[in-house]
Amino acid sequence: MKKLPISDEGEQGLLGSMLLDPNKIGGVSYIKAEYFYHPKHQLLYKSIVEMYVNNMTIDTLLVRQYLIEKDRLEQVGGEEYLMHLMDSTIIASHSQHYAKKVEEAYKLRKEIAILELALNSSYQWESSSDEVISKLSIPKLENEKPLEQLGEEFLDNCINNTVGSFSW
Repeated sequence: MKKLPISDEGEQGLLGSMLLDPNKIGGVSYIKAEYFYHPKHQLLYKSIVEMYVNNMTIDTLLVRQYLIEKDRLEQVGGEEYLMHLMDSTIIASHSQHYAKKVEEAYKLRKEIAILELALNSSYQWESSSDEVISKLSIPKLENEKPLEQLGEEFLDNCINNTVGSFSW
């Protein structure tokens, strides 16, 4: 059995970057918790994003406190693991690189799952080729932008008084 594509380096690096520099969160907000392979990373990412969305101040101590209040600290690996994530991340400016690795590994795992379903259907004499092709060929939205960029564009539109205006 082959190993699934997992980017431990990407997952840890992204979380470490977010802990080191909360300003990086907006730029990687397109990442979803489900993109992470490890459940503890999914939960930690979800927790940090919850804090970000709720305009809470974010640093390692406050994330730790938030996790304690939500009874999640042990589920994410404990206090030592939070420190390990920060220590193993050299600089936070690589957050985009780490996010791409996490997303790429997720997409590959998803493709494998779709293809395994197709194989199983085929072995059971069930045709699934149309379904498989449609699932694999869903185009990525070309206008996907990070939350931070969308926010900046919205503020620019507000400043320029073009919110809700149409150029007819």
